[in-house]
Amino acid sequence: MMMMTRWMICAAFAGLAACGGGGGAMDATGAKAAGPSDADTATTAETTASVKSYTLLQSEGDKLFGTYRDALNADAFTDPTDLPMIGIASFDGVAAYVVGAGASLSEEKLIADADYLSRVDLNVDFGTDRVSGTFDDFVEARTKTAIAGALKVDAAINRAANLESEVTVTGTAIGRVSGSGLKGDVTLDLDGDFLANASALAGRLEGTGQTDGGLKGVQGAFVSNK
Repeated sequence: MMMMTRWMICAAFAGLAACGGGGGAMDATGAKAAGPSDADTATTAETTASVKSYTLLQSEGDKLFGTYRDALNADAFTDPTDLPMIGIASFDGVAAYVVGAGASLSEEKLIADADYLSRVDLNVDFGTDRVSGTFDDFVEARTKTAIAGALKVDAAINRAANLESEVTVTGTAIGRVSGSGLKGDVTLDLDGDFLANASALAGRLEGTGQTDGGLKGVQGAFVSNK
């Protein structure tokens, strides 16, 4: 069973945030410098959009990991036998990823040293015991650059899982990512558990991703709620 020890996650996630600023410029005569070109304006707009996307993901992730920190620390997962028997629920959240780490990383380490953040959009069908959805809106954590691509989630609920040694949700997150660092196929195994009377779903991701340097290991952690 995954050990979701996250007592440092809230602070670590917030630690990814950064800020900066700038000001106007004048030429040597003291006159106002020429304004930016259309190309410069477009580039600035794209950068601003990427930073906004990153900031929203970082803020949402900070809030989510903080909300469920105690439950994750205590492995206080919802017993699969207590899950609803019917109905469909949507879970939204944030995931963090590290590429190329040589050893298995704890959840707090994955968050503190994240290479990428993404949005989590999951649909849980309790009637068929299936979990589907996507991980998308990727952003490179340190440069705040938006990354094109998405991973499709296909997973199943095991209502007979023994929470002492097994997870409730197992499956895959597979797709393509095109941008800085990750460039190509990404294939991840997904393990997860429900929290707070099935109002949240958290888990780990582990697999491989194509980069400029070849195929590398990818690890991740995610938290989502209704």
